[in-house]
Amino acid sequence: MLVKHNKNSKGFIQIPILIAIIISVLIVGTGGYFGVKQYQSYQAKEIEKEKVAIEQKQKEDEETKAQEDAKAVEVENLRREVEELKKSQAKIENTKPPVTPEIKKTFSTAQIVSQNKKFIVNIICQTGDGSVYGSGVIIGRSQNDLIILTNYHVTKYAKTPPAGVPPCIVVGSGAGLGESNEFYYGQPIYYPNVASQDTMSLIDFSFIEIKDPIPSETMYYDETTGKYTTQKSTPETTLLSTYIFPKICSQNLLKLGEEIIILGYPTIGGDSILPGVPNTRLIATEGIISNTVSSFDNYFVSSAKIEQGNSGGGAFLKSVNCLAGMPTYVRVGAIESLGRLINLPKLKETYLSKIFYNL
Repeated sequence: MLVKHNKNSKGFIQIPILIAIIISVLIVGTGGYFGVKQYQSYQAKEIEKEKVAIEQKQKEDEETKAQEDAKAVEVENLRREVEELKKSQAKIENTKPPVTPEIKKTFSTAQIVSQNKKFIVNIICQTGDGSVYGSGVIIGRSQNDLIILTNYHVTKYAKTPPAGVPPCIVVGSGAGLGESNEFYYGQPIYYPNVASQDTMSLIDFSFIEIKDPIPSETMYYDETTGKYTTQKSTPETTLLSTYIFPKICSQNLLKLGEEIIILGYPTIGGDSILPGVPNTRLIATEGIISNTVSSFDNYFVSSAKIEQGNSGGGAFLKSVNCLAGMPTYVRVGAIESLGRLINLPKLKETYLSKIFYNL
């Protein structure tokens, strides 16, 4: 028997509904497909980024290791060079002769006199009521003129004789020693832009410029007449060509107990060099620096004998052979006397270095 089914009967899905379901399934399936594809693409990109980061880090690590290896090689090479240098230095040290301790050199009195007598001159300055006798040191050149350093009390009262003749006579250090004497006119000179006369008087230093040489007279015996005659000779001018001067000591060398040699022309010694002039000859006396001396002191004291005429001479340090001081006055005590000397390193620093190019 044929059975007819009603399309509206239960148990059967209506065609439109079925079609809608199929379409929905297809849409959902398609969306899911595309979502999966997007997720897979994202994962691939992230994996690629991670891979690139890993490769970059590996590259950086390799570069860092290469740099560290290079530094290690450089350090090792330097270490080897240092070791080689140490070995070489050790070989040199082993071949060096033994070091002997440095011995402080001290000059003898004879050496001091021999090397410095050419710097010491005898000075006679005419005053209104007589003459003043002293010594001087050839200290340097100023505007190419040869200058003598002496005491202010030696030149203080010097008067200019008639016709403009300079008031002082400077006698070369060979006087009275059997050597050729040299005589020059000397003119006191001042440097007011460096030191006033009040300052020079207070400290007791002065300058004399060497002027024209003075012809000397030689006495001859005439056998035919039995008489002595005098004749002027051509003056010696060796002193005018002087361009070497004594070295002034450093301040730190002036120490208590250091030996000094004083050179000058005290009026109590030697043979006469000019008529009417007291006997003079270059005299050396010895002593020590008797007090501590600082860079603030204008003077220091010495046990070396100083007499009239020594004023303006030179005191030389025996250990170094440099010019340490210049005699000025003698201080007389109850029993003994001590010589007072100008501190020449201090004088050089304050005044002399501003005048003389050789200092």
